[in-house]
Amino acid sequence: DTFLRMLLFWCMFMPIGARWSIDALRNPDPPNRGTRIISIATFAIMIQVAMVYIFTGWLKTSPTWNTDFTALRYILMRDQFATGFGQWLSQFPAIVYPLVPLTLWLEKLGPFFMFIPVFNARLRLLLIAAFWSFHIGILVTMEVGLFSVISMCAWFAFIPALGWDELAKRTTGLQAKASEWFRSFNPAFPWALIALIGTVYAHVHNAPEWMFVLLAI
Repeated sequence: DTFLRMLLFWCMFMPIGARWSIDALRNPDPPNRGTRIISIATFAIMIQVAMVYIFTGWLKTSPTWNTDFTALRYILMRDQFATGFGQWLSQFPAIVYPLVPLTLWLEKLGPFFMFIPVFNARLRLLLIAAFWSFHIGILVTMEVGLFSVISMCAWFAFIPALGWDELAKRTTGLQAKASEWFRSFNPAFPWALIALIGTVYAHVHNAPEWMFVLLAI
């Protein structure tokens, strides 16, 4: 929750609704903001994400992480943390043990490579794929709530213009259809959708539904 709040804080100072959003789909003539945004907020959110992994990696000083590489297996053998697939995977040390140093060095060094100016775009895409794979692995093997999903969303800030431009080329027709579809709805539709999602989430987590409905209204 703290990580999500930090991300949302910096998003308040960035034009995140300008592209790939419901606002952008509903507006047929969006203002020309260019394709590159450089600000204190964009720098801060990238540093924020990088710090999460760098400090997490360097704080793992236990021998289970650095010497015998048993940390991940111990985690997957605990019912309160592991999913059914994770518990099954813990039976195979030959698979689990090599993942420990890979995880450790990805967290320690991976974020630094995001800021290397040489071959930056392709290097970023490669590292984003590595971190998404890392979080998908956590998602299917451990009970960590929304952490993996939130962390994967955080890496969208690192996707270079090369990736977005290629995605835009491949989805031009889909974007036009989606824009026409959203413009046909009442302006209150996005808020109603938020209220519905919030109500379902509140029901699942035993929170008061009226809080999310009131927020949407």
